[in-house]
Amino acid sequence: MGGGPLTIQNTDGTIHIALFERHPTENHSTIALKVNADEYLNWRIHLAQELDEPPKSEDHEVSLSLYFKDLDGNPYEITTYEHAAVRRAINASAA
Repeated sequence: MGGGPLTIQNTDGTIHIALFERHPTENHSTIALKVNADEYLNWRIHLAQELDEPPKSEDHEVSLSLYFKDLDGNPYEITTYEHAAVRRAINASAA
């Protein structure tokens, strides 16, 4: 209702699927994953090593997301809500 998302989850609450209504595009279905801080940092390193173009990182102030496409152009999003922990780790590795 009201633009979504329509969410579906398992009984444990460990798997969530959110469906958003958007205008049609060539590849309009994004696979989105919610991860913890360590998983986010590991994905960030892994994707930077494996992809021709590093993932786009977006700071949403309460969350951090990585956006990228696979070789077929399918879009993905990896998001963590452990914003402060990720920022601390990134700042510590830059020092």
